[in-house]
Amino acid sequence: MGVTRNISKRKETDKERLALQNQVGLAQKFETLGAFAGGIAHDFNNTLGVIMWLTELLRLKISWNEDTIQITDKVMKTIDEKS
Repeated sequence: MGVTRNISKRKETDKERLALQNQVGLAQKFETLGAFAGGIAHDFNNTLGVIMWLTELLRLKISWNEDTIQITDKVMKTIDEKS
């Protein structure tokens, strides 16, 4: 005498659960990557802000030199384009 069971429904459910777990894992990876990229962008913009401030300070200190004014204008323009 023997007993048999149909486990095909359970196997299908396990497959669906595994697929959902993989999707959640992928979503978590993308969320982490987005947070990381946002942090890098924030740090980069902070650095550009400091460079911009120092360039403006340099321009105020050496406003009598036309070459310095042209250079600082180019630096400021480039920073504005990148931020």
